[in-house]
Amino acid sequence: MRKLMTAAVLVVAMGLAAQAEAQTAAAKPFQFGPQVDFATQSIGLGVGARAVYNDLGTTLKVPGLKALASFDYFFPGSSFGPSAKYWEINVDATYDLKINGLNGVAPYVGAGLGYDNWSWNYGLGSISYNSTSLNILGGGRFKLGPTLHAFAEARFELRSSGALVLTGGLLF
Repeated sequence: MRKLMTAAVLVVAMGLAAQAEAQTAAAKPFQFGPQVDFATQSIGLGVGARAVYNDLGTTLKVPGLKALASFDYFFPGSSFGPSAKYWEINVDATYDLKINGLNGVAPYVGAGLGYDNWSWNYGLGSISYNSTSLNILGGGRFKLGPTLHAFAEARFELRSSGALVLTGGLLF
């Protein structure tokens, strides 16, 4: 649990540092915000944080390319027992799709990598299982104000027990 809390604090601290830097810049190269998730495979509901680097396309000379990183902590269904814990970290790249006549909405597609951890505590000890996944995702960003965006996304995690994860949240 201590590792999980440390990881969560680090994600929040990195996001706040990126946000402070972005506030002083003319453009917003970084955005950060909370997110809520629902995953299949009895993983259930989750909460997390997301950081987006909007200038990846400028750096690589590919307009519309963005990088994102997220950390999510899930609350698995009761079929895994009351002591089951699950969290994941994802690093993805997205590409904005240009659709004429669509103002204030930026649909995107992307791919990336994920790392997840299951753990179970029993009276005599604990068991932990880690795995990696290939992510394929699509979604949209919705402009709510000059610096505020909402997003909705569907991500399929390709691994031995692949899961579909639906995510939504805000970016500041």
